[in-house]
Amino acid sequence: MSTDLSQILTVARDILRTAPGKALHLDSIAEEAVATNKNMGLSASAFSTKLQAALAANLKLKTQKPTFTRVAGKKAGSAKKGWYRLKQQKTSAAIAKVAPPLVTPDFIGRAGEFAAMGELLFWGYNVSMMAVDNGVDLVVEKHNVHFDIQVKTATESSAGRHLFTVKRPVFLAKDRSSMFYVLVVRKKNTTEFLVIPSNYLRTLLEAGAIGGGPVLSMCVTIDSKGHQYTLNSGTNINIFVGNFGVIR
Repeated sequence: MSTDLSQILTVARDILRTAPGKALHLDSIAEEAVATNKNMGLSASAFSTKLQAALAANLKLKTQKPTFTRVAGKKAGSAKKGWYRLKQQKTSAAIAKVAPPLVTPDFIGRAGEFAAMGELLFWGYNVSMMAVDNGVDLVVEKHNVHFDIQVKTATESSAGRHLFTVKRPVFLAKDRSSMFYVLVVRKKNTTEFLVIPSNYLRTLLEAGAIGGGPVLSMCVTIDSKGHQYTLNSGTNINIFVGNFGVIR
């Protein structure tokens, strides 16, 4: 199966991999992309339209094997309208993923910052790393507007739980509309990002949803299927998963 896929086709492939029969209608793929915040900032209808064009192009590939195919209809040689599935292909033995070694927090923290920088670049932000961390790790610019980013990285401490802390004085000193927190969630070989505006965290702080004296404690919990992200007392934060588009 080809790995040279556009972003929207990669999303479709990942959704179809867990779908019954590995087949879904275009609109169902779009709805799942929206539900898991992988819709690239598009509405469900816009995502479905763009995906349809991308799938049509994939099916016409000649220099490499298509990743997708149409779902057969009831009549011989026909196809169900709008339905697609992953094309079954012979594969060699699966390559085992090698887990990275345990490293110190300094390595983890810096790795998270560089991972966030790379993702921000993919989203079209120009990124600079601050020489001194005084509550701001990165300064980003897009369309001549600048934003401050604080990156916090955590590995899994127990089943689905990632713990993040921010010093209260630092948080209060940097709390403004141009400030954003990128929580880097590291699970074995995968990395995900939660992009949360400072003013949203302030609302949770005022409501008592996060706290802890001089240190603000944030525990991000992910359900076993990776569909539900909650913060501390159960605040749903799915909208912030991978959503660098909130930085504006």
